[in-house]
Amino acid sequence: MNALMTAGAVFAATVGAGLAGLALSRRLPGHHLETDSRDAVRLVAGFVAALAALVLGLLVASAKANYDERSGQLHRIAADVVALDRTLAHYGEGAREIRAVLRSALVDEFNRLSAGSPLEGPVQDVRLLGFYDRLQALAPQNEGQRVARDRATQLAEGIAATRVLMTQDPGGSIPPPFLLVLGFWLAAMFASFGLFARANATVVASLLLGAASVAGAVFLILELDRPLDGLMRLSMEPLRHAVETVGH
Repeated sequence: MNALMTAGAVFAATVGAGLAGLALSRRLPGHHLETDSRDAVRLVAGFVAALAALVLGLLVASAKANYDERSGQLHRIAADVVALDRTLAHYGEGAREIRAVLRSALVDEFNRLSAGSPLEGPVQDVRLLGFYDRLQALAPQNEGQRVARDRATQLAEGIAATRVLMTQDPGGSIPPPFLLVLGFWLAAMFASFGLFARANATVVASLLLGAASVAGAVFLILELDRPLDGLMRLSMEPLRHAVETVGH
């Protein structure tokens, strides 16, 4: 789901509803604009506004939690890669080739992601796919090397598991019907705003500002809900630090 297009649709719907309310207010019979009618509409509009605000707040909190979780997983992967390299360094000369493979694969992955490629999707690099087998092929000569190999195997398994958790659900968990209902609430609310207002520059500017605000909130929610791509994708700084550390 394109966040910018969805936010633009929300903006257009709310502005259109507000302007429709302004136009409708000129054509309603006088008794529809009396105090009792105004109070009833305002009560309903207040209820819808509170409901929409509550849902928007919950969606922002949920999307931010999802973003933070993915960011923590990326930091964990980068930290475990550095720990894996240090463990292989402690193994000794026999792990030199594996360390070189790890560094070259990490550098290529970092360059790919820095170029804008998405984080999601299965691992395609044959060097990473065969990395576990390379670890198992090590032949420890003493107890220290055996412990280092077992620890490296454990770290490699943990990195693979964390990556699966991070990429198996790339986001986009907010169903379109949910956004459609939310958009209807917002449009109804803005229509009520214009229904009892006089059409002038101040009112129109207020409607535009309010519509831009709710559209911005929807955009923020959708972007945070997809942290592996988009304009607010995760920072590559943890991987940059790992690239600078691994193999040295």
